[in-house]
Amino acid sequence: MAEIKDCVRCKYSSLANEEEPCRTCRDGENWKPKEHKPDNINHPAHYEGNTSLECIDVMEIAFGAEAVGNFCLCNAFKYLWRYKHKGGAEDVQKAEWYLDHYSDIVGEYSNTVSINGAYNKMRELVHVALGETK
Repeated sequence: MAEIKDCVRCKYSSLANEEEPCRTCRDGENWKPKEHKPDNINHPAHYEGNTSLECIDVMEIAFGAEAVGNFCLCNAFKYLWRYKHKGGAEDVQKAEWYLDHYSDIVGEYSNTVSINGAYNKMRELVHVALGETK
């Protein structure tokens, strides 16, 4: 049985991408497309739509960083609230993603102490839920 090449090991790998085989493998039967694994944490397919922009990016354009930052905190809270009864570790990872996104767009050191208190408490809850110690 012939070895299946994935174009990454091929000498023409610089011409290959995920969807198409390289020029050597194109005509042969020794190439299979890479399987796309869904990433429900960082890039859920149901939020991508038909554009290269994700929903949360368009929300930031439409509503601004502060509004989307508050949305991120609320979503992180929702995922932490339900993780034991619904999504388990994946929900904790989603909460962490929203806290990271909040930090990216608003900053950990915004001038709103009450929001930073909620942010910091949720960060602690993520570590507890993941079984991590500080």
